[in-house]
Amino acid sequence: MINHESTSYNDVLTANVAPLNFMKEELSCEEATHLLEEVIEGLKALYRRQYLIQWERDHSTSKSAFDQRIEHLNKLKEQQKQLIDELSQDSGQIKLEGLFHISCS
Repeated sequence: MINHESTSYNDVLTANVAPLNFMKEELSCEEATHLLEEVIEGLKALYRRQYLIQWERDHSTSKSAFDQRIEHLNKLKEQQKQLIDELSQDSGQIKLEGLFHISCS
């Protein structure tokens, strides 16, 4: 845990901070599918906006890196759908746990 009173801004930036527990829920298969699809679609929209912002600054910006990220998300979407379909046969509930690992890049 970071002691904010005796810690400088630079110390916080280099500290080894524990992951942020975003969520821990038990959801129906339908709810879990909807939530995961919304997250994936939100990331795809973010990547599209990032590309457009970068392209407006520099029209020679390649779209391929952004397209690769979106394609990766499309594959993840299919994987999560298959996994939830398999799990739904065993149980009516799905446990989702989400963590964010936040660090300086």
